[in-house]
Amino acid sequence: MKAICHSIAQRMFFYSNLVHSLLAPDDYYNLQQASVMLTCHDDNRGYIFEGKKYSHLLDSINERLSLAGVDTVTVSMPFSSNGVTNFGRVFSVNRLIARAILLDKFLKLFGIKLAPSDNKKVKAWALIVSRVKPQIVIGIQPPVELCIAAKSLGIPVYDLQHGVISGEGYYGAACRECFNQEGWPTCILCWNQASVTWIESKIGHLTTSKLIGNPWFLRFIWPSKKDRLVSFAQEIINKIGSSNRKKILVTLQWGLDQCPNHHKTGMPVGLISCIKETSVSFDWWIRVHPVMLQGNRRAATFSMLKKEFSSYENVYWEYCTDMPLPIVLAQTDLHITVSSATTIEAGWFGIRTALLSADYKYLLNWFSEELSSEIAEFVLPQCDAIRRWVERCLLLSKEPVNTFMSTQPLDNFIKEIQVTCLRSP
Repeated sequence: MKAICHSIAQRMFFYSNLVHSLLAPDDYYNLQQASVMLTCHDDNRGYIFEGKKYSHLLDSINERLSLAGVDTVTVSMPFSSNGVTNFGRVFSVNRLIARAILLDKFLKLFGIKLAPSDNKKVKAWALIVSRVKPQIVIGIQPPVELCIAAKSLGIPVYDLQHGVISGEGYYGAACRECFNQEGWPTCILCWNQASVTWIESKIGHLTTSKLIGNPWFLRFIWPSKKDRLVSFAQEIINKIGSSNRKKILVTLQWGLDQCPNHHKTGMPVGLISCIKETSVSFDWWIRVHPVMLQGNRRAATFSMLKKEFSSYENVYWEYCTDMPLPIVLAQTDLHITVSSATTIEAGWFGIRTALLSADYKYLLNWFSEELSSEIAEFVLPQCDAIRRWVERCLLLSKEPVNTFMSTQPLDNFIKEIQVTCLRSP
């Protein structure tokens, strides 16, 4: 019953956004031309920099392109928030896409089946792309309809990896089944060789891949004195200082509050018990997922954490949520999560991860490299099991930081775009 109510609430939220977007003006007629069109959802803007919402991955690319003299425009994926100050030249197309969604639903209601190129959302994205006139589109999971529209106009579309790449969701065949497997991005920009290998073996006949590393982490692994964002974050961390206690990072995920034996924050109840029992011995850092920080959800999530942990020592969530993840990981000793992609990033810093999910099949697929190297392992989501894992792992020496990630692949990619865009008429 709880899951049904959650599904109904999500559907009502979607239609509420749809109606609101139909009635409110958007930025379609204000769209400006640019050599590169960027696109992401509000949920991908999880960092605040100089008072603006910043997409740590996409805007890291955005800044590199600007330094290379390439002009960009960012189109927010529907349904984006209005009146929010975002980094870069950002435009909302809520109303245009809302109309297209409504038309598609009416046609489906009357049993009218259209070719992919005639889909109303495809046509809407084609209007957007035609107005911006980019040479290249880069996005975080760019919509299927955008991929179809842009590629039909001869414009390549790049998907920027932002988490685990696996056969579910965006990278699964079911995602494009109704489009006859049209709508794949031209290329997927990958963090590591494991992602490249997966793409080549599973969907290499449908798209291509390119290894560029993680643009966000590269800024902190190989910092530049001219990078104001990195310098500012480093200044804050130096002022805060640190205790001598071991630090255990817990990364939350959204949507897990509906699972049995999970708290409203998405944490397994056994983990909450373990944190409370050991709060005097360790610093527990709880990092909230960006989706749980959007709009009024941030205040609600922090309120739940305060209610649960305010009377316990050394349990923190605001600082470790708001600071850049590379800065947080640089001070972390152990990492615990249900199944977060931070498992991969923690591994780059030599940090061991406890995976509390029972979906072993999926996790073996998502984190095969980390599990095979034993930097990550399955742990039962029970207080005693988690505590034993913590005590055992703290006796082991920390793995050396993995500095395999070179800036050269990203530098080469930026250079390719610069050459393509600056030679275009």
